[in-house]
Amino acid sequence: MFFQLLCDEDGDSPCRSLKTVLTALGGLLFLLLLSTLSCLEGLDPNEYGILQNSLTGSLLEDGRAYRGGLHYVGFFKKFLLFPATYQLVEFSNHTAADRRPVRTRTGADPSDPDSGGQPIDISASFEFVLNRENLKDIYTSFGGYEAARDRWLLLSYNQISNIAQRFTPQDFWTKRHLIAERMRAGVNETLSELGYVSVPLFQILRVDFDQKFEDTITQIQVAEQQKVVNEYQQKVVEVEQKLFTLVAENDALITNITAGGAAEAAKIVAHARQQAFIMVQDEKAKSLDMLRATLAWRQNATYLERYLDLKGISDSARDESRSRPGGTGNTDKVKDAVRGRSTSPGSKILVNLPSPVVNF
Repeated sequence: MFFQLLCDEDGDSPCRSLKTVLTALGGLLFLLLLSTLSCLEGLDPNEYGILQNSLTGSLLEDGRAYRGGLHYVGFFKKFLLFPATYQLVEFSNHTAADRRPVRTRTGADPSDPDSGGQPIDISASFEFVLNRENLKDIYTSFGGYEAARDRWLLLSYNQISNIAQRFTPQDFWTKRHLIAERMRAGVNETLSELGYVSVPLFQILRVDFDQKFEDTITQIQVAEQQKVVNEYQQKVVEVEQKLFTLVAENDALITNITAGGAAEAAKIVAHARQQAFIMVQDEKAKSLDMLRATLAWRQNATYLERYLDLKGISDSARDESRSRPGGTGNTDKVKDAVRGRSTSPGSKILVNLPSPVVNF
């Protein structure tokens, strides 16, 4: 439509020239766009890349490393890719492992220096990370990441095997953390120097000895643990004996205190009874003196006379109490008899006194 407005119906020569120019210009812009797009290269966020000439295969002199994003690299250039994150290497029997377990020998057992160590299979894993500044060195030394990775696996395998020979079989039970740290340091030193990567993490997954040796070690460990158990049991027995001794001492002390208290109580009770007995005897003596004075007994009165007086008073008081309900009993009779005796001194009191027969 645009060309129809500019040109006549016959389509003269100037109109044809304009069409040619515009067509050429559009083609040029299209080629420029294609060339621009061909000069762009993209990287994932977790990737490094260094530029390589697609025609000659050489690297740029500066060896600059790029990371994730879209970058303008120019004509006939592409990225050589390297991982930017931690990479896992595993030596085990797992299907996804990189290699089989490290098969080597331990150091000689101090108790058996001639044994030359024991065969051992070590399953281990570690993580390495590439140094961004050394990507060009990695490519020039190994020819690419995959070739470098194979080299790193071989170096780490040999280093793990060498370090394992520095430790005795027992160390793999008692010093496993130390062995793992030594292996990490050794692998890191080797790969940093020869492979331009760092190893921040290392882990021993599994340690397998020959079955007979494992049974022997297990029995030794069981015996050592049983020894520890026996020592603690002995300490328990000692504590129980000390406790038994303390209980016996406390029981003896309690018995001694109880016996002392009982003796003191018996002493106090005996003294009280003695005092009571003395008081009773004093009262009896006083009562007898009062009775003697009341009955006016002579000093030379015989025991028979005294007995007859008391017997008569007692019988008279008993008969009176029986014949008179509500009587005052022997005590009142005796008092009355005593009063009667006291009114006529020197006379005999005979109240229904039977005639005793006394044999001298």
